[in-house]
Amino acid sequence: MNADFKYPDDLDEALFKLREVADKDRAVALIAQYKQISSDQEIATRPTLKWLRLVYVSLAVVLIGVFQAGVISAHKELQHFYFPGVKITTVQHKDPKPKKNRSIGNRPLKIGEKEYTSGIGTNAANQLQVEIYSNKKYFLGSVGLDLYCEGKGSVQVSILHGTSRQALFKSGWISESHAFQFRIPVDSRILTLETKSSDKGGCENVNWVDLRMTD
Repeated sequence: MNADFKYPDDLDEALFKLREVADKDRAVALIAQYKQISSDQEIATRPTLKWLRLVYVSLAVVLIGVFQAGVISAHKELQHFYFPGVKITTVQHKDPKPKKNRSIGNRPLKIGEKEYTSGIGTNAANQLQVEIYSNKKYFLGSVGLDLYCEGKGSVQVSILHGTSRQALFKSGWISESHAFQFRIPVDSRILTLETKSSDKGGCENVNWVDLRMTD
């Protein structure tokens, strides 16, 4: 048994620990720990915890099925992109899916006449969650309408604080392919990159490029 594993004091804590698991391998490992604990003779002799033994065994059977049938399949659809100091995950998108280091049209990333080798190509009605795992102070990058879409559509882009949802960066409506640079001071480990459509249709592809943490 993992010596660092703390036996939950109540069912709410147990459910929270299981609910926060984001992938099947971790879920199965955590459930296995619960099952091992629930069969431990020392635990079994503690009257106040006997009922939890049955709960965990039942929970294990049910949750393995849930993870396999629904929750895990949903998480498999999420995309994860890694750049210096950050992990970026798709939260909301319409097809086609965002692409790493390519535009949504599977062309090189271009804003204006400049071509970028690193970034994410997206379209409108899109949200990306940024998880920061660096101790550096600023989230840096550029964003703009893909060159292919210049004059063919209009979008608005924002960077939102992870908890307050305050706009830390917000463009006007963009119809020309121009790079907007941003340097966001980080006081939250979570940010949201948001792209909105003008609902007028047309080409609304956006490129987030040169994303990284810096001092």
